[in-house]
Amino acid sequence: MGKRFFLFFLAFFQFSILFSQSWNVVSLDQIENKGIRDIIPEKYVIYNFDDEMMKTILWSSPKESEKDVANSDQIINVGLPDGKTEKFKVVEYYMMEPELALQYPDIRTFYGVSISDQLKSIRIDYTLQGFRAVISSLDEGKYYIDYFQRDDKQIRIVYSKKEFKKG
Repeated sequence: MGKRFFLFFLAFFQFSILFSQSWNVVSLDQIENKGIRDIIPEKYVIYNFDDEMMKTILWSSPKESEKDVANSDQIINVGLPDGKTEKFKVVEYYMMEPELALQYPDIRTFYGVSISDQLKSIRIDYTLQGFRAVISSLDEGKYYIDYFQRDDKQIRIVYSKKEFKKG
């Protein structure tokens, strides 16, 4: 009985985390001007999401040295440039030297693979600006998830590489 309850609780907890990771499409007129826009692609989707929830989930991800990403039980949901979302299994990996990582504990990096397409991967960095990511797909190319404007951790802009031209 205790094992069943634990498994039920674990499944419920994972479902509630996934459910709370909502990426809501918003329009420009719904966004409060908080900072400078550095990235303005030709075509994009704007999302409102809970950055603190994402940080909490990422910070509890297993380490790449301890668990293969394909076997990770940590799942995140991210917005795509078509207005849909996709789930990825993630692990934390270390990009900085240990001494540098101690100096900057709020900067971490993560790697993941799509649950629905094992050939689609995600690279994530979490910094003082919050969650950012690059999604790579053999079929679809690269997608970027960046902050919409500086000093706004709740709004993200999602676009494909082909839609961004430096100007």
